[in-house]
Amino acid sequence: MEALLNSRAERRGLPLKAVLLVSLVLLVVLTLLLVSFSVLGLFKGMAERERRARGLALFTSLEHNPEPQPVLEDWIDSELIEGFELWSLRDGSWRKGDHRGSPPHEELDEVFGEVPILRIEHLPDHRAVVVRGRLGDAATALVLVVSVRDLDAEISHFQSLILLYLVLVGLFVVIVGYVLLTRSVVAPIHRLMNATDKVTRGELDTRIAVGGVGEVAELSRRFNVMVKAVGSARDEARQSLAELQRSNRELATSNEELVVAREGLVRSEKLASIGRLSAGVAHEIGNPLSSILASLESLREPDTDEDEARELLDQMREATKRIHIIIRELLDYSRAEKIEVFASTPAVAIQQALRLVEHQPQMRKVKLEVRTDKAARVRLDEGKLVQVLVNLLMNAADAMNGQGQVSVETEVSASGAQVLLRVIDNGPGIPEEHLRTVFEPFFTTKEPGKGTGLGLAITERLLQQMGAQIDVRSAPGRTCFELIFDRVPDDDEE
Repeated sequence: MEALLNSRAERRGLPLKAVLLVSLVLLVVLTLLLVSFSVLGLFKGMAERERRARGLALFTSLEHNPEPQPVLEDWIDSELIEGFELWSLRDGSWRKGDHRGSPPHEELDEVFGEVPILRIEHLPDHRAVVVRGRLGDAATALVLVVSVRDLDAEISHFQSLILLYLVLVGLFVVIVGYVLLTRSVVAPIHRLMNATDKVTRGELDTRIAVGGVGEVAELSRRFNVMVKAVGSARDEARQSLAELQRSNRELATSNEELVVAREGLVRSEKLASIGRLSAGVAHEIGNPLSSILASLESLREPDTDEDEARELLDQMREATKRIHIIIRELLDYSRAEKIEVFASTPAVAIQQALRLVEHQPQMRKVKLEVRTDKAARVRLDEGKLVQVLVNLLMNAADAMNGQGQVSVETEVSASGAQVLLRVIDNGPGIPEEHLRTVFEPFFTTKEPGKGTGLGLAITERLLQQMGAQIDVRSAPGRTCFELIFDRVPDDDEE
């Protein structure tokens, strides 16, 4: 922005005073030229009329004088005329008589002809006029050279005075106009420029006196209004900035408190999770251990026969197996197994999972339906996805008590960015209050000894390791577990 302002300043033209002065001078000069041409033309016409009038007056004064020569001699001596020629008509032709000077003329026959005429001509240098004409006696003609030097001198002097007057008037107009324009336009603009510089430096209390011509005064008034508005806006901005800074400090304090609270909540959640996990482990392992301890006490009884001892040993073996299963599943849940994902369609894993469960006793009366989009590819670990699907299918069969219908379907989402894999059953559904806890470790609604409550927790962990998500929606007669995978583009060769 500063570079732009500097470049504009470098391209700035003449100062306003110089522009006004040059404009006034040009305007006055053009006006004087026009007036001068008009005056000169006027005086030229007046001079021509005056010359003709003088020549005509002198010629007319001799028209009825029978002896014009003495008068003509006196006029030459007094410099009223420069020369004359008297001509007489004899025997049908004009003959030259008395004369003085050399007035230019054409052949008299061509000048006068048979008709008495009066003809006035100007010499090229405008020093005199030539009057040709017949006097009262038709047989006498006169060529008179009338001097107009004095008249031209007076006219030239008068023209000089007029031009001098015009020059003085023009100079006066320039000076007065320049002073008036400087006071009414230039000075207020300079005040406005100085005030603008002050405002640029941040002095928003700057005001300028309203004066000058109407538009300049209005500009000054609007400048004051603008500066006042800018000052108000700056004060509001400062107030807003102070409030924003105060809000930022409060927000920072709240954020720190939130971080502390979140850390405490995380610790509490971890402790609660550990507590729930410990309680689940104690519960799941405690029951078989209690059974084993009771069996051992019974075996110590001396009256225990062989058959009863064998039955107690079988019970102890089953309890030990259950403890082994719980520990193994707990290890599967807790340890981070190596996941190898690659781009593939879920259809292969779905078929493998169906082959594994279709001969299970719980699935004998369950109708399986499959609808898959074999073209949609995702990133998955095929073995882990088979494990996930087997767990979901067996849970669905247990929820329906071995009778009902289970659907497995895949489709591409409306946006085309995801692939959705759903396992849907028409069992009794999951109570709404359990939907938020079904993926927690050791959560189960099965009878004691029928499940560990780790299946869905392990399922969620495996899907997270594959970069997928799982969601559950349930209502009476319909439960849907939805697996959400990111779709692999068709041109991805991975």
